[in-house]
Amino acid sequence: IDTWGIFQPVWIASSLSAAVIEELAFRGFLFNRQAEKYGIVKAALICAILFALYHYPEFLVGQNLQALFGVRFWVITVMGFLFSLAFAKWKNLGMIMLIHFVWNMLCHWFAMA
Repeated sequence: IDTWGIFQPVWIASSLSAAVIEELAFRGFLFNRQAEKYGIVKAALICAILFALYHYPEFLVGQNLQALFGVRFWVITVMGFLFSLAFAKWKNLGMIMLIHFVWNMLCHWFAMA
């Protein structure tokens, strides 16, 4: 299959699977546990930082320390925070998965532009 722009099957599959798996782990499990202990805002902050670190495994092993100061790291942190707040408000993991999927697709699209 040649390129379909934003609708490339590999983009759809990777964006959807990432959204489902990451939201189950970060909002469905981690955020819920942390919110019980620390409240919504602190839990959202903890979850957001861990979410961003998850997207930078090389940072965790000290191979890319400058990644902490990059814009991408902070964008992912803010998005993780917003995903957590939206989940706390709506209590609907499916909705957050959909938002995350759309975000991933937009990131693919703008990276290609």
